Amino acid sequence: MRICIYCKREKSTSEFNLEHVIPRSFGCPNSLQINCVCEECNSFFGRTIDRVLAYDSRESVLRLELLKSGRRNKSRFLVKQSRVSQRIPLERKFGDFAGLYVEPIAGPKLSIHLLPQIKLIGSMGEIELIKIADISRFNYLYFRSKVKTFKEAGSVTVYAGSEVEMRIAQRKLEKYGIMKNFKDFTLIMNNNLLEDGKLIVYIEGQVSTEIYRAYGKIALNYAALKYGPGFVLQSQFDNIREFVLTDNIPNQSVSFSDKGKYPEDLVNKHAISIVTEGTSIYAYASLFAQTGFIYKILLSSWSVIPSVSASSIVVDPIKKEIQQQSGNILFINR
Repeated sequence: MRICIYCKREKSTSEFNLEHVIPRSFGCPNSLQINCVCEECNSFFGRTIDRVLAYDSRESVLRLELLKSGRRNKSRFLVKQSRVSQRIPLERKFGDFAGLYVEPIAGPKLSIHLLPQIKLIGSMGEIELIKIADISRFNYLYFRSKVKTFKEAGSVTVYAGSEVEMRIAQRKLEKYGIMKNFKDFTLIMNNNLLEDGKLIVYIEGQVSTEIYRAYGKIALNYAALKYGPGFVLQSQFDNIREFVLTDNIPNQSVSFSDKGKYPEDLVNKHAISIVTEGTSIYAYASLFAQTGFIYKILLSSWSVIPSVSASSIVVDPIKKEIQQQSGNILFINR
């Protein structure tokens, strides 16, 4: 019999399977696994918070860029563009395509695809974008009014990445009465936006509760690996445990900062540090350590200072290499 570190239910050992400390989709090697998460919790995480982290986050864009090569099923690396979006820079050299939404496409070479969208330009040069996918029966009146306003004072342009997508966009816009006479609008199809096979895009998005929970799980997994399942099963870890399992409680455990500091050799690698601060145990974590993005996770609080030695781990997701280090290697600038 064994106790799951998440649901804390005692189950037969046959009801447990190996859990990667960092989701396997992020290049976590099989040597970095724990065997104290039951199949039920493991499956739940896989179809919820792990999926959001892998397909609909800032980290998912980096995953697509860095880990796409050598994969048979390239569709596994498509980014959903719900919580995260990528846009062409607002630079003159991109002409009418400046500022538009694009999506990455995995293949032998990373390429981009222009999303079906409407570009609105006001009389003062202000720009607004509407993704065709965002228009529905619940909000079409709002978009109809906005398009009408811009059409009267500025310009309205429809973009799509293919003839098929353009026809689908036209039917949708006609259905909701947003654009009835397409002769009044300029329709521009996709062209070659890449220069020398490269395009620097802006990534914009939101850090949702699912992302916070996913990082909380990574931190608790590493604590279980480093200090043992029995240690993290203590009641002091119940708050982070409950937060990872459900979004029914407020997030008081995980915070995000873009002012992180770490050694330069960590770039494009994963790093986790566990440290003691006062009477609390914290974890710092960053996937594909870039641009100062770090998550700070409150793992547990104690009445006395816990006797836990600081520990860090660095994972190279490309080479599948692991490096254990003592002390903290991730910091947040004040």
